[in-house]
Amino acid sequence: MNSSRSSAAAILLLLFPLFSITADPYPTIETLDSKDALYRQLQSDIADFHIAAARGRVPRTVSFFSYHPRPTDDLFSVAARLNTGIQTLATVNRLSSPDVFSSRKVLVVPNVPGLYVAEEPRNDLEYMLNATYAAELVVAESVIAYTPSATRYRVLPGVEFSGMDTAFFLDILFRFPLPSGVVSSWFGERADPFTGNIRFHNGIDIAAPAGTAVYASQSGTVAEAGYDGVLGRYCIIEHPSGYRTVYGHLSRLDVEPQEEVESGNLVGAVGSTGRSTGPHLHFEIRGPNGANNPASFLRLPENQ
Repeated sequence: MNSSRSSAAAILLLLFPLFSITADPYPTIETLDSKDALYRQLQSDIADFHIAAARGRVPRTVSFFSYHPRPTDDLFSVAARLNTGIQTLATVNRLSSPDVFSSRKVLVVPNVPGLYVAEEPRNDLEYMLNATYAAELVVAESVIAYTPSATRYRVLPGVEFSGMDTAFFLDILFRFPLPSGVVSSWFGERADPFTGNIRFHNGIDIAAPAGTAVYASQSGTVAEAGYDGVLGRYCIIEHPSGYRTVYGHLSRLDVEPQEEVESGNLVGAVGSTGRSTGPHLHFEIRGPNGANNPASFLRLPENQ
């Protein structure tokens, strides 16, 4: 090997000390079933990764395959059949949302599941991941993938999307429903403020002065608006994503049933109606399977 090639190789080893880099083009998985030899190889690699990770030894060699999506494919079905998780395909292929999947002619598929965070972010998801995992990314190994141009990623093996990451990626992230406020009671079991008994709290309570504006956390249709013995004056907004948000203990209502609202529209004002110990907003996010922790779907103020 001549000196220039030796220098180039040395530089690559310094940049990528523990990852092997598969040159482009990548071997193509033709079908997502065991009849395909490359599909079997991918599944074997992923199984080996999980076994090693369970023993505390995360494999550091990454290789890549490619797959050409069929017209009937979607991100979720392909990720399930590849056994990679949506976070792996989304981040290494720089998908900002599931909707972008249909425009991709070729998918890059790594044999190590995890987050592939682009070092030079270009979409909102990548900027958020760089901010969220800043400390981890400093010590994470680098790898280059051609998606389709050469992109340098920091790899977090085995890391999955958090609830916030998932909500952002699926575009079901909700805005904080008040201009300001402090979460005084979180989602989960707590002592009932009236009886002292332990009960499950289906939302969060946000303390704020009476009369503080309450905003729709996401666009949707007002499914209910009225008065309840527990929630007091309240409204429920149904969102296209299939989720519902609940706003309770309001001092007034500024919406009516079946009214269409946009994210940030005024729906009422903070109060202490119903079963309440003081001015605050009781806020819930209900999904197809019941109540969800709003903290996983909200961008909370910095003082929380």
